[in-house]
Amino acid sequence: MSDVESEKVKIQVIVRTKDTDCAGTDANVFVTLKGEQGETGKMELKTSENHLNKFERGQIDVFHHQIAEIGTVTAMRIEHDNKGLGSSWCVDYVEIHFPHRVYHFDVDRWMEKGRVDTTSIDVDYTG
Repeated sequence: MSDVESEKVKIQVIVRTKDTDCAGTDANVFVTLKGEQGETGKMELKTSENHLNKFERGQIDVFHHQIAEIGTVTAMRIEHDNKGLGSSWCVDYVEIHFPHRVYHFDVDRWMEKGRVDTTSIDVDYTG
């Protein structure tokens, strides 16, 4: 593997939960980024930089990850495992902060497992 291939990029993943009744979740949440040169694989949003209890109503949570270079981001998948009480979740948006670029994804959807399973949502980057 060359030095370029092994270099990691530090990113911030910022997630805002909608400010509406019962919008928060206790489920485990994951993000996958898709780029022109590959994808990150599933990244768990485990430890919020700014909240002990993450993904609560009206809250913005910040997570840090290091990823391999994937080129220009083209899409994102956000998903949760439907575990825990109150696993339904209403996501407002997700932002991915790279050192020199920010990608904003408007999600604005409930994620839940019911008659229709929306625990995984793909969002294209429209710039």
